[in-house]
Amino acid sequence: MLRFFILFLFSFPLTLQCQVIDTKWDDAQNLLFWSDVMNTSSEGIFRSSAAKIFEKQFKEYAEKHDKIDFDFKNRIALISDQKQSWFIATWQWKDENELWQYGGLYRSKVGKLIPLEFEKRNMLKLNYEIIESNAWYGALYFYLVENDNKGSLLSFAFAQDEQGFKYKIIEPIHLFDDHIQFGKLIFQKKEKDKSDDVLSRIVIQYSGESGCNLNYDTDTKEILFDHIATVTETVAQNGKLLKVPDGTYESFKKKSDYWEYIERVPNQILSKPPSDNRERPKEKLDIMGRKLE
Repeated sequence: MLRFFILFLFSFPLTLQCQVIDTKWDDAQNLLFWSDVMNTSSEGIFRSSAAKIFEKQFKEYAEKHDKIDFDFKNRIALISDQKQSWFIATWQWKDENELWQYGGLYRSKVGKLIPLEFEKRNMLKLNYEIIESNAWYGALYFYLVENDNKGSLLSFAFAQDEQGFKYKIIEPIHLFDDHIQFGKLIFQKKEKDKSDDVLSRIVIQYSGESGCNLNYDTDTKEILFDHIATVTETVAQNGKLLKVPDGTYESFKKKSDYWEYIERVPNQILSKPPSDNRERPKEKLDIMGRKLE
């Protein structure tokens, strides 16, 4: 009887089936997922792996679609013309060594895709350089100031480093069908007791505990930004060197085909500037960059 029961049990046909849950995402959802992991994972190795997957999938998406028409929720910066006949997409992540890394992709008007190859640079030594895509210093281009529709742009960018400093950058960009170029000698600086200077970009360094306003006035064609003061170690909290706004402003004013430096803007009140949300402090800070009680 026992033998019969065992034979009956194992010869009985199995009719139970597992329910399959459809978890297939479309291409856009995959990109949103990997961009989120790249920015928010607590593990650096996961962030770096996500960045590699994101870059590959983003390039494939750009090859198949005319427009990037979904919201990355500030995880990716993208500038383009109104029709998105071209675009520049840039992103950042912190790797397993806690170093900031940058990636980017330029799609030209003829559809050519050109990766921006990140090369770690001293941000304060870029003022005179014309930079190609294969030696790109790394930044997030988050606001398009000017576009002459002939390939010449002026943009605002943001970057940060491992020493606790952040940067706002005023960057001229020239678009070609088969490559992209960063920087142009269009910023003229004439300061008292200093020789005249012409720069290819403007780099503003400030402490991560602080912030930096950067604004473009379309009426006056003027770029305004905080004057950053250096707080000495004897004054700064915990002996740390701080670079913070002192309440005054500098600007560059458009003059034909160049921008003229104005060292001190009198009685200027800035409207809310365009900015990358990631760099703005979440806490209320005093002028020293300390948390207000």
